[in-house]
Amino acid sequence: MSKISELSDGGSLVSTDYLIVVRSGGNVKVKMDTINVDQVDLGDGEFIRLGNSQDLTLVHTSTQSIINQAGVGDLLLQKAGTTKASITANGLEFPDNSKAIFGAGSDLQIYHHPTDGSFIVDNGTGNLQLDATD
Repeated sequence: MSKISELSDGGSLVSTDYLIVVRSGGNVKVKMDTINVDQVDLGDGEFIRLGNSQDLTLVHTSTQSIINQAGVGDLLLQKAGTTKASITANGLEFPDNSKAIFGAGSDLQIYHHPTDGSFIVDNGTGNLQLDATD
């Protein structure tokens, strides 16, 4: 096994320099204050792991893309820092005023307003149907 101990342009090390560690098994750790990457290519079955216990993983197999939250807590889906949905132990949860929207033209919307109640809005063509057996 080879080891790169130092690559230098002759200048002093500054806080924005990239520090790279290659560990046994091919694991690479990169520490930097800013990142400028145009593209990262990973093959099928190669993981991106986040967290001290690597409890959040992203992977693409040859047939599926998977985001897995294996650690404590919920997986939050946010837009501009605001949680729009959470995947919890109970299932998929939406906060007040967030909508589950279906159809290309937002034809069906389901949401809850904290003071006005709960809504199922059908703006599409055809009928809103609720079907059940016995």
